Amino acid sequence: MFRKQFMPVPLSHRLKTTLQTFSVILMVVFFMVLEGQTAVSAPTDITYIPDQAFGESGFVYPSLQSFYQHSTTILQTAGNQLIAVDTHQISGQSRFGLTQYSADGVLDSNFGNAGIASEDLGTNDHALAGAIQPDGKIIVVGSSFNVATMLYHIQMMRFLPDGSLDLNFGTNGIVRKEMTGCTGATAVTLQSDEKILVAGCTSDANIVLLRYLPDGTIDNSFGVSGMATTRIGDLSKVVAILLQDDGSIVLAGRTNLLFRTFLVGYTGDGGLDNSFGNAGIVNLQLTSQDRIETAVLQEDGKIVLAGMGFPNGIDPAGILLARFNIDGTLDNTFGSTGSVLTDLHSAMGSGGTAVIQQSDGKLLVAGWTLSSHQSFITLLRYNSDGSLDTSLGHIGNGPIEMGEYVHGATDIMILPDEKIVLAGTREEQTYVAQLAPITIISRIYMPIGAR
Repeated sequence: MFRKQFMPVPLSHRLKTTLQTFSVILMVVFFMVLEGQTAVSAPTDITYIPDQAFGESGFVYPSLQSFYQHSTTILQTAGNQLIAVDTHQISGQSRFGLTQYSADGVLDSNFGNAGIASEDLGTNDHALAGAIQPDGKIIVVGSSFNVATMLYHIQMMRFLPDGSLDLNFGTNGIVRKEMTGCTGATAVTLQSDEKILVAGCTSDANIVLLRYLPDGTIDNSFGVSGMATTRIGDLSKVVAILLQDDGSIVLAGRTNLLFRTFLVGYTGDGGLDNSFGNAGIVNLQLTSQDRIETAVLQEDGKIVLAGMGFPNGIDPAGILLARFNIDGTLDNTFGSTGSVLTDLHSAMGSGGTAVIQQSDGKLLVAGWTLSSHQSFITLLRYNSDGSLDTSLGHIGNGPIEMGEYVHGATDIMILPDEKIVLAGTREEQTYVAQLAPITIISRIYMPIGAR
C-alpha cells in the first residue's frame, strides 16, 4: 500500500471549463433577450458541459501515473461512490489500481489508503477491466507478467468494499491462470448466479472464455475444465462479454492483424452456439480497416459495437457503429446495411471508445478526435435507426479539450440524474469527468412585427 500525493488540476483546465460554462450561459441569455424581444417558440436542444460541482471544474486527476494505452473502467457503488479501475505505475512497477471518489469528486478517505487501493505482487500487472458485485466487492482482471518466466498470465483480484484484498477469494484474493501464449484478460462480467466470466486471448490466434465460481475456483462444468477456446485470428482482442436473457454468451472483439470484427456466441455451458452466426462465429470487415473498441447489449438483445473505421484505407478514420441481431446477423434497419461510419472531418481521424444505451433507446457514444496533435473527447448520440441525433447540441458541448495523448473515454456511465461520467487516460494520467446536461435554444422565433 502507499500514500497518494495530490497533483493540482492545471490552471488551463480550470479556466477552460469555466469559460465553456460561462459561454453557454451567455449565449443562451443573449439570444433570449436579443434587442429586448421575447421568443414566442424556441425549440430546445440538450448539450453537456463539465459539472462544476464535481471535482475541479468537472474533472478529477489522480496523480498516480497510469498507462494511457490501457483502459480505465468506471464503477458505481450502492452508495453512489465512483471507482476508477486502471493500472498504476509505482516505482517503475505496474499494479492493479482502484481510486474511489465521493459523488462530488472528492477522494474517499474510507477506501484503501486515502482513497487508493493497490497491491504490490512483485510482478508487472495491468488492469484491463472491472466489475462490481451486488455485495460491493470489486472484481478486477488483466494481465500479469512474470519476469523470471517471461510469460503473461490471466490475473483476477477481488477487493472488499473498503479497498482491501478479499483473502477468501482464490489464493489470498488473487487468481492466476497460466497458459502458453496468453496475453491476459481483457473483459469480465458477472452472471446472476454470481459466477464470473473472464475473457482474453492468446498469441496463437485463440480467444478464451473462462468461468469461475464465486470463491474464485474454476468452474469445471463450463467448456473443457472451465474454459472455452475458439480460434479467430492472429492478435485477436475481446472487448466485451455480453449476456443474453436466455443465458447464452456473446464475445465481441477485433483482430488487430487483419483489422476485422468478430462475435462469438456460446451456450450457457461453454459450447459454441450453432444458432448464432456461422456455427457460432461472426467474422467480417465493416470498413477497409475496423478497430472495434467496445460493445453494449441493447434492452431488446441486439448487439451494438463501436470503434473506428477507415472508409477506404486512405482517408482519416471515423467513428464506427454496427448493430447485430440476436442471431448474429447484421441489423439492416440500422444505418446502411447494419453499420454507420461518422466522419467528423478531422484531418487526423476520430474513433469511438465507449457506448451506452439511454433509457429512451438512443445510443450515446464517447470517443476521440485528433487534430494537429491535440486530442479531444467527443460525444455523439444516435437514434435507434443509426441516424445522428441532432438534438444533442454543439454549443459548449465540445469537443472537450484534454491535451495530447488522450485515449478518448474508455468507459461511460449515465447517472440517475442524467449526468454522464467518463473515464480514461490522458498523458499517462487517469481522469474521471462528470458532465451535466443543460438545455440550449437552437433557434429563436419572433412574433410578426416584433422588429
